[in-house]
Amino acid sequence: MVRAVLCLIFTFGLTAQNPTEIPGVQQIPKLDGILDDEAWQQALVIDDFVQRLPHEGKTPSEKTEVFLIYTSTDLFVGVKCHDHQPDQIAATVMQRDNFDLTQNEQFVIAIDSYNDGRSGFWFSTNPLGVRVDAQFHNEGDVFIVEWDGIWDAQARIDHEGWSAELRIPFSTLRFKPGAENIMGINLFRRLIRTNEQIFSPKIPLQYANGTPNVSIARKFLFRNIVGNKRWFFKPTAITSQEKDYMRRDSKGSADLGLDLTYALSDNMVATVTYNTDFSQVEADDRQINLSRFNIFIPEKRDFFIENSALFAFGLTQEVEVFFSRRIGLAADSSGQSFTVPIFAGGKMTGKIGRFDVGLLNVQTQDRRNVPDQNFSVVRMKYEILPRSYVGLIGTHKNPGEGRSNSVIGIDGNVFLNETVAVSAFAATSKSNAGDPGASIYNAALYRGGEREAFNFSVTQIGKHFDPQIGFLVRSDVRKWYGDVKWPMYLQHPVLRRYVPEFETTYYENPHNRIENYFHRFNFTTELVTDDILSVFVKRNFEYVPAAFPIFRSIEIENGKYHETTGGISLASKPGRRLSGTLSVNGGGFYGGSFYEIGSSVLWKWNYHLTLAQDYTTTRIKLSDDEFRTHIAQTRINYAFNTRFFIASLIQYDNASNELGFNIRVNYLLEEGRELFVVYNHLFDQHDVKNAYLKEPVNRSLILKFSYLF
Repeated sequence: MVRAVLCLIFTFGLTAQNPTEIPGVQQIPKLDGILDDEAWQQALVIDDFVQRLPHEGKTPSEKTEVFLIYTSTDLFVGVKCHDHQPDQIAATVMQRDNFDLTQNEQFVIAIDSYNDGRSGFWFSTNPLGVRVDAQFHNEGDVFIVEWDGIWDAQARIDHEGWSAELRIPFSTLRFKPGAENIMGINLFRRLIRTNEQIFSPKIPLQYANGTPNVSIARKFLFRNIVGNKRWFFKPTAITSQEKDYMRRDSKGSADLGLDLTYALSDNMVATVTYNTDFSQVEADDRQINLSRFNIFIPEKRDFFIENSALFAFGLTQEVEVFFSRRIGLAADSSGQSFTVPIFAGGKMTGKIGRFDVGLLNVQTQDRRNVPDQNFSVVRMKYEILPRSYVGLIGTHKNPGEGRSNSVIGIDGNVFLNETVAVSAFAATSKSNAGDPGASIYNAALYRGGEREAFNFSVTQIGKHFDPQIGFLVRSDVRKWYGDVKWPMYLQHPVLRRYVPEFETTYYENPHNRIENYFHRFNFTTELVTDDILSVFVKRNFEYVPAAFPIFRSIEIENGKYHETTGGISLASKPGRRLSGTLSVNGGGFYGGSFYEIGSSVLWKWNYHLTLAQDYTTTRIKLSDDEFRTHIAQTRINYAFNTRFFIASLIQYDNASNELGFNIRVNYLLEEGRELFVVYNHLFDQHDVKNAYLKEPVNRSLILKFSYLF
């Protein structure tokens, strides 16, 4: 067996590494979780793991060995996780893409296939061989958990610990064409029993995100690799039966859809979708909006997710020039959301030299009161320094009727050293029909990481700024923001660290008058057992220029409101078989008062069955009114194995007074070939005290089969 003694000198910045060559092989190993094939005897072995937590730089309590080999089409990764107490190995997750995996013994490989020090692919498994993956950008500041790649994994538990084998096709990765390719790789193992997080190479705590911090990844050399498969052809057959009790309408349908992906090169991919269906996507989590601003609901649809970070522009969940949920989703006059059919769409993403390029065009069909519309996005980034870029974006919405809308913008991000960076962006919008248009501007100085960190920024949003395929919380304001945190690591048998944090925000109108501000002090205590206790105090001022509805017919009157709030929360170690969180908040609320109790419980019954219950209730007293809100959510997941699972989601909130059931059955015949059965049932619970599910609103049964060629 070929042993490599790998020494890495951490002189951060622009210091180049000499890449280590991974042995190429002709004979491929059988994936069964047992590293006994002859091919592994030729592998490059990496075993220089060090702790990041709980004791940075210390030697891990257990040995970990990673074996790397490759063929022209696939990277093979073997890992041997030694454990002196194999009967105590924590492994409960079997469901594909279940990020409760982080509560198990876990292995991760993060691959910077472009070798740009900014982006890459994240693959993880546990002792049961589950597959969980993600795509990341900006070294993990954008982490897309919804991304699904084509790869495979198998694992075994034995008397020495546990082992796993991974096969990652190069066609799943994106890389620069050429006879030689250099890629950055970070490796990670989580030991639940000892609360250790260990890495190879070492990733210091001043770096924020662990394995996605690929600017300091170890470099590896590959020769004569190919993406190989150029075409991915995925037809989909869908049949459904739906009954709408409100409209007194019942209908059945059968249809075909198609996703076609073509690799223009090993680092540029084009995707075309026709008659797109997203029925397999889990229902959105219920929210009750107790403010006068828009709330953010994340994207879950796979067509929009891959390389979605490339299209990101603005401040996440606050002002985003492109927000893909504006495409194919709408709401009726009652606020009930519904899908708008997507007739066809096309997307091209990848790299051309030092340029990151993204193009998107989608055509929707008319439905209810929404006409057919066309959406276009162009995005480019140019790498100017390691981990730094300048970029531009353009979006356009062309409705079948009504006014069109366009936005153009420029942005940039430059690292001054390994952890401190400056960023800025500017954009302007314009619509026809006499819209005067408006602009936004932002500049920020920040430092991330698990050591001292800060973020200072200023943002100005014009009165008429209108990104119609974006997301905007508020306009006609200038925002000043500051946040500082100062973790203090302790050498203590019970306490791991204290994390004091101070955050402040001011919003001014164009006349330099403060519309609202808040100051928040948060103090977090982390125990060596991974249990966390947090307390906070917040002082808030808000000027409400006009009355607005907050809950049903209850309104908040215009005026000036000064409030003080506070809260405490406790989170138990998530790796336990039974874990949970509890929070209690309270204080002033628009001239009245509130208290809120939130709880979540996760019970891992065994390898197959997990139960989760979340419940939040808020009681609000105003000068003339009083009300209480409730949001309840139950998840019951059963995994027969790593390829066949049933996931159910039951939700209720008393703002809509609707009880919803979402049940999804997913059977993965083999990678890329899947069967979905989705059942949705919605009940109106306005007479919830006397109801026994007797007022259905809508129900549907959908059968979907997709086959990847």
